Amino acid sequence: MRDPQVIMRHSVEGDTTHWREPWLKWTTVAAVKNQQFYVVPADLIARHSPRILEGVRTICDALDAARRVYGKGG
Repeated sequence: MRDPQVIMRHSVEGDTTHWREPWLKWTTVAAVKNQQFYVVPADLIARHSPRILEGVRTICDALDAARRVYGKGG
């Protein structure tokens, strides 16, 4: 398994943190060690509409935040 620095998923209505629990057992994974979990609202990325640009912005913002944690830009 590779060592992801970010773990991201789409939101499920009412569940924005519960999905992280299975990942917490992987304590050597960089994303887990550094708490780099991000949620993108599903309605921004699951439909082909102009709102997908908002979803892309959300993803880019999350990756920029992770870069700052890892000292790789920003």
